[in-house]
Amino acid sequence: MFELNINEGLLHANYLNRLLILNDHNQYKKFELPDNIRNLGYLEISLSSLGTLNNLKNTFSFQSNLGNVNGQLDVNANSMLYSGNIYATNLS
Repeated sequence: MFELNINEGLLHANYLNRLLILNDHNQYKKFELPDNIRNLGYLEISLSSLGTLNNLKNTFSFQSNLGNVNGQLDVNANSMLYSGNIYATNLS
């Protein structure tokens, strides 16, 4: 079992463009922000995860100049079930 907590993390959108994502062809491609959120500035992050890789409970909060997203997501990899709630406010 593990626990991960990020309190008041801060990430600038420019750093998101440095992420590499593995695609279906097993090649890494640069992550690109969708057009509708390219004006994202800073992203404030709070995240709490508790469990194992097979059964994980997460709560999160993202706040930015484009709006706020809060929620809870539970993942059960053994049964391939995902459940949770996501709330968005002040979206621009």
